[in-house]
Amino acid sequence: MKRLIFIIAISQMLTGCLSIMGQRLETRNDLMQSWVGSTEEKLISKWGPPYRSYALPNGAKIISYNDGWNACTKKFMLEQGQVTKWGYSNCSMSLNQPDKIDKNIPIPKPSL
Repeated sequence: MKRLIFIIAISQMLTGCLSIMGQRLETRNDLMQSWVGSTEEKLISKWGPPYRSYALPNGAKIISYNDGWNACTKKFMLEQGQVTKWGYSNCSMSLNQPDKIDKNIPIPKPSL
């Protein structure tokens, strides 16, 4: 009986290790990229009113959000009411409480 419990325990530990090895922590880039394709309405309902908004001659708009205490600025480009590009400055790439995602998903690069 002890041997059976030992074998079950070892198999559970190995299964846990394999699932962890196939994952990585979500980064700020992953979070920002997840907004591409979303509407301006969804973004603002989640993030609140932007700190700044810039209208571009081609009709696109750039909105930015600031974390006042650490000077982190996050920017989104909106074209025809949808998020198309994103970027940030003075921000850490890590998140406070990141999710685990598939390690085969490449880390996105800022596009703005």
